[in-house]
Amino acid sequence: MNESNKAPEFSAPAEAAKMTVNQQHLKQAWDTSQVSTREDWLGWMHRLSVEFMKESPSHALRACMSLVDVHPPLAKELFNAAFISCWRDLYEQYQVRSNIRFRRCYPQQDDRKILFARSTLLSRRQQHHQS
Repeated sequence: MNESNKAPEFSAPAEAAKMTVNQQHLKQAWDTSQVSTREDWLGWMHRLSVEFMKESPSHALRACMSLVDVHPPLAKELFNAAFISCWRDLYEQYQVRSNIRFRRCYPQQDDRKILFARSTLLSRRQQHHQS
């Protein structure tokens, strides 16, 4: 094949260095000591979702923060990805504490089951990927 007919070569850009997860910020975000009503729990979940995105080692998730500012439901949609991206960097003791917090979440039984199922599934997926 001559040089003029050769397809151009493309290379993927080098991935930027992984960003650091501030575990203290996440620990503070999942504190539920001031949460009591259903509205409090919903607000807490939104703040937690936002904090996981802010602390994510993923550049893409952190870049989505400006979109969350104008479209808050996006934080809920990206919760799973943000949670997983941070989970693998958490100290084991923080992983245990966060699971305990999630189990205590939401005063409504159905909401609590949904959140617990979500966090348990994410934890299991993460453990599977680490194996």
